[in-house]
Amino acid sequence: MTAVPSRPVRTGLVWPEAQPEPRPRPAPAGPGAAEFLAVLRAEFPSVAFTADAVAGRWFAMRGKSLFVRAANGIELRDKLISAGMRPRKVKR
Repeated sequence: MTAVPSRPVRTGLVWPEAQPEPRPRPAPAGPGAAEFLAVLRAEFPSVAFTADAVAGRWFAMRGKSLFVRAANGIELRDKLISAGMRPRKVKR
């Protein structure tokens, strides 16, 4: 009986271990994340928003027709605009 290698071997070379790609680090969350979420809700009143800024997960939903995911609020706003939505003008 032959020994089974713990890693795949091909022509004498050992394949490198499969490692997941490093995730980009999100911007640190703070009071700016909550403020930016409030601005998004004012600019797009027909869209529901939720965010976990520490983990870098921002979501926008509108019924079953729209679901957008992004790593930060700015990217989420850009994706909504590229999806054809127009932001309302908001007094700041």
